[in-house]
Amino acid sequence: GLKAFLPAYAGAFGAKAPLFSVLPLPLFVVCGIGARIPMLVNTGFIFLSSIYLFRLGRRLFSAEVGLAAVVFYQTMPLVYGLSRVFFPDYGLAALGIVWVYYLMASEELRRKGVCLALGVMLGLGLLMKVTFPAYVAAPLLVILWRRRREPNGPLWPALAMMALAAGAVASTWYAFHLREVFQYAWTAAYGDLGAEYGAGGFRVWAVHLVSRAAGAGYGAGLVGLGAAAWLWRRRLATPGPGLALV
Repeated sequence: GLKAFLPAYAGAFGAKAPLFSVLPLPLFVVCGIGARIPMLVNTGFIFLSSIYLFRLGRRLFSAEVGLAAVVFYQTMPLVYGLSRVFFPDYGLAALGIVWVYYLMASEELRRKGVCLALGVMLGLGLLMKVTFPAYVAAPLLVILWRRRREPNGPLWPALAMMALAAGAVASTWYAFHLREVFQYAWTAAYGDLGAEYGAGGFRVWAVHLVSRAAGAGYGAGLVGLGAAAWLWRRRLATPGPGLALV
């Protein structure tokens, strides 16, 4: 019942954000208890990431680019593998894609309703993993920099709306576990837990990124096609909005 669920949710997991373990609960009610039932959560994230990645590619370039982005993304080794195991990482990637789409749709944080949606998505991302803001910070900083160079009204109302919405969603759990989260983060960065997570240096990480995450074929394609697009852009007197991103 809801009366028993709410305190259980608020007290769950200590330093681990709880959303990913909450998502299968409706499926357990409908389909029964089983080890494979939670995998249906990833099925939802497959549809969610595909739809919003297509919409993002179509918004920035064209429908053909959006479709190609979905095909490339969903067949990369890391993405393909994570979509078939019950870890929060695939869901995190899906929420990141949705967040970036709404950031682009906000017209540089001018649309209040979209800014509210960004705040809700940020709160949900925090409930999925405490480091979610780090995954979406770079595109937000780019938008903030563009608004700084080309001022079009104050930014603080949009940022305040995002922060309030994110805080309202995330505080349903973080309000009870903030101390544990900070202690865990400190230990993961500077304590024994951080030593166990050591990746062996930048070179090892870069090799794994190409060979195990994107795949050697996609890695080579990205370098080759990226170089060709850059050279093509240099030859054009007035590059289009898509090529401006290259």
